[in-house]
Amino acid sequence: MTKLDTCVSGDMSNHRDKEKKTNSEARDADLTQSLMEILQKNGAKSPVKHGRDPPSSTLHEGVPSDIVAITKPVVKYDGFGHSKYAWTSQLMKSIDSSLFKTVHGFTEKSGIYVYKRPVRTGSPELLSLLEQAGSVFHHVAVYLQYDGDSPISMLEYGPDNDDDITSHANAEVPCAPVLNTAPPEPEKECLPMLHISVDPVDLDAAHVQAAIEFASQQKYQALRRNCIAFADFMIRVLTHNHVKHAPLVFDVMCGKVPQTDSPLLHMVYLMERLTWFDVCDGGRLMREFLASVRKEHVEEFLSKAQKDEKKIVVGLPPLKKKRKP
Repeated sequence: MTKLDTCVSGDMSNHRDKEKKTNSEARDADLTQSLMEILQKNGAKSPVKHGRDPPSSTLHEGVPSDIVAITKPVVKYDGFGHSKYAWTSQLMKSIDSSLFKTVHGFTEKSGIYVYKRPVRTGSPELLSLLEQAGSVFHHVAVYLQYDGDSPISMLEYGPDNDDDITSHANAEVPCAPVLNTAPPEPEKECLPMLHISVDPVDLDAAHVQAAIEFASQQKYQALRRNCIAFADFMIRVLTHNHVKHAPLVFDVMCGKVPQTDSPLLHMVYLMERLTWFDVCDGGRLMREFLASVRKEHVEEFLSKAQKDEKKIVVGLPPLKKKRKP
């Protein structure tokens, strides 16, 4: 190959690279504009040029400190800029991995199954944003198996029109029934599932029924009260607050977590002051639930409190580990 050929080849390669970059930037610009329109249709504020996260002291304002303590994430989230990949990598180093297993069906005698599949409804612009997050923003359902002979139940959170998500990110609508005692089978093309090797608390337990009623009374909202946060919240309830962030454990073990976050998430943060972690974390729902129960059933929950020498921690009963066959 002559020097001229090399120069021409290099020029053409550089041209193609610039063209790809231009097309990518144009696509991101179009998606950003569409996302802004989606959010602003439902009352979102315009992006701010500068600003900081609200002080941590105001995030849980009015919530008792003991409730805040038991609903903290397993791994500290450092706020905007702490990527999904970095945080979930830290999470996996901090949990009891023996509780979790990848399965392709209801293969275990009992336990909790986390099932995810791509979101199939909503605007094209919103779906484009969700797709850039790997499986993190996929639709999620929780299957419960109490023993090999009992029917399987499912917990799922979504709008009451059978869609996975609302057309507009900020729309608030009534939610569909959250408990399904005759659920559909997981779709084979969307397997595997994550199995959690802990016997779930009985569905008729008082605090589980209270949690289901609490969730049923909430309005569905794609960014704040969605299927991911609900699944995390209910698994905390069903495991006595022992298993947290299960949908994100699924993403590491069964799904996909991109190594870099989409720039479009920056726009969501600027307009909504919400990070990807805010969208996925069930801790906020747990805080709201425990705070509401505290007011109505203080004595009942105090009787189940775990005590130490310094303070009473209001939580759920101790972990019931899975029985060995």
